[in-house]
Amino acid sequence: MTRGIDLESVRIEHLNSLISELSVAGPISNQMFSSIFVRAVKTLELDEVTTVRMIGVSRPTIWRWQNGESAPASLMKPVVFETLRREAMRKLRTRNPL
Repeated sequence: MTRGIDLESVRIEHLNSLISELSVAGPISNQMFSSIFVRAVKTLELDEVTTVRMIGVSRPTIWRWQNGESAPASLMKPVVFETLRREAMRKLRTRNPL
């Protein structure tokens, strides 16, 4: 039972860290976008279909973002991050209800 609690604490810590990382202000490089995006999808345990629906782009676009081949336009990066940040906050609330 203690191990389950420890794993849950780690998951909560990762979600909190991700929320901070997704709150980046200012321009970021495409490489940095890709790195944060991949981490967010993994931390949020999103499959490809869910990611596509949540962000509203095609599967090939998600694949290119994850592989650093492309990134959204500068003005869209914060929109993508905000969408992922909201999902992280939703998951955090379900793991750690008040």
